[in-house]
Amino acid sequence: MELKLINSAEQWNNIFFENKMEVSFLQSFAWGEILKSEEKMVERLIIEDENKTPILVAQIILTKILGKKYAFCPGGPILKLTINKEQLTNAYLILLEYFRKNKIIFFRIEPGELLIANCSLLIKKTIDITPRATTLLDLKKSEAVLLEAMHEKARYNIRLAEKKDLRLAVGKDAKVFLELITETAGRDNFSLHDTAHYQAILNSPLSRQLTLFTSEGAPAATGIWVGYGQTFTYLFGASRYKLRNLMAPHLIQWEAIKLGKKLGYNYYDFFGITPPSATNPNQHPYAGVTRFKINFGGYTAEKPGTFDLIISPLQYRIYEALRAVRRLV
Repeated sequence: MELKLINSAEQWNNIFFENKMEVSFLQSFAWGEILKSEEKMVERLIIEDENKTPILVAQIILTKILGKKYAFCPGGPILKLTINKEQLTNAYLILLEYFRKNKIIFFRIEPGELLIANCSLLIKKTIDITPRATTLLDLKKSEAVLLEAMHEKARYNIRLAEKKDLRLAVGKDAKVFLELITETAGRDNFSLHDTAHYQAILNSPLSRQLTLFTSEGAPAATGIWVGYGQTFTYLFGASRYKLRNLMAPHLIQWEAIKLGKKLGYNYYDFFGITPPSATNPNQHPYAGVTRFKINFGGYTAEKPGTFDLIISPLQYRIYEALRAVRRLV
């Protein structure tokens, strides 16, 4: 086996598509470019077998800590569909050698079950970064079937909004998005990313923005979606509270679902609900938005979550102690 660094968008994306690897938009070349535009250190690794077949693929973000670094692989690593235990063990050893050479303290991953079950190295569950549970719609189904599968309240609100003379705009308008997301965050008490992060996403060809305007031109709801591979993902959404009687958030979801179908995607991902395995689901940060999302039908998918593969145990313990202190102040 051999580890290589990839710098070509075409080569990187072809690895996934030609080898039929299940992949998140977080592992797309375009998402890596978004992160690089925010001055993050991004590397793209591939481990191949002796036949040049990809065994493991990982786009990683490197962050400096304690005079060294840690690596984070959002939505990955991605594995060959038919990987066996021996190949996976060897891939881990190659990664370990690479990380030690590059002074990396730990490797934060968001893996599938296979990576967890067959890891012979020290690994620890940590706080989830990417939502580990989501609800998905099968866009291969007809619009009529998708509507029928929704909760009756969702169908009613969509039909009600369709009667409100709302105008759909498919085009990027950072000012409108930032205005509405700031209002929504204050109302629903969630933290915002830096403005530069939203702007970088909107600047990327990976993203699309949909906005619903009233007949007077006031924005009622807006959102950002990203499309990659087979999936169209709902990333961010915002709405104007004083226009809540228009039911624009329901209609904009339906318009996005139809757009995903039109663009040829097979799945619509709502990107983040309360995990079915949650101990106290009503206290989960996603509890409110979960009720909204599951009303659109679909099915639930849950991954193991976020884990740290520990390369340097002593320095990792120091990192954990410092992180605990930061949470207290």
